[in-house]
Amino acid sequence: MNITPTTPPDLTATKPLPTVDLSSTDGDLRIYVADLTAYVSGSLKGGWIDVTNMTDVDEIWEEIDKRKLLGKSDCETSGLNEHAIHDHEGFPQGYVGEYTSFETIIEFAVAYEEMSDDDEWEAYCEYMSWRGETSPPDVEEFREAYCGYHENFADYVQELYEECYDPIPDALQYYIDWEAMARDWACTDYYVSGVRGGHVFHNC
Repeated sequence: MNITPTTPPDLTATKPLPTVDLSSTDGDLRIYVADLTAYVSGSLKGGWIDVTNMTDVDEIWEEIDKRKLLGKSDCETSGLNEHAIHDHEGFPQGYVGEYTSFETIIEFAVAYEEMSDDDEWEAYCEYMSWRGETSPPDVEEFREAYCGYHENFADYVQELYEECYDPIPDALQYYIDWEAMARDWACTDYYVSGVRGGHVFHNC
């Protein structure tokens, strides 16, 4: 039986990559807004938006319109194709998804702007996770609960005791198990982000 050989496909041939808008990517809080209609049809359309200094949802829509990140649609009331958030940077993990509202994004941006530095933002995100919040918590409430970052929670417990009961008699301090006391406090009055230490919050 004669078998006619077939020509193998040309694996070196490539299709031109779709254009993706990567401008305005120098911010601290960013979202990648994608055009869902284009995505479903197999192409990429969208771009990164720096929301760090934004305080209103309209600012996001203005950026989308200015850079034409979404295609036009006669079916949508807004006149634009449906969108989704396909990526993000700077936000706490697990709190921003494809269909997170722009209102929530702005709430995060406003809270971020109130932070003194990146360390406080990290603590704020940890606080949000611990409290099981579904939206950014009040910043003042967070600051009232935050006790700082401590490598060793037992050292912090000892420090608090010495401030309150200074001086602790030498005859007693050698009998105090600070590690055990720290474990008790972490189960009742405090939350500690790590096993031995980390971000510490008063469970008030």
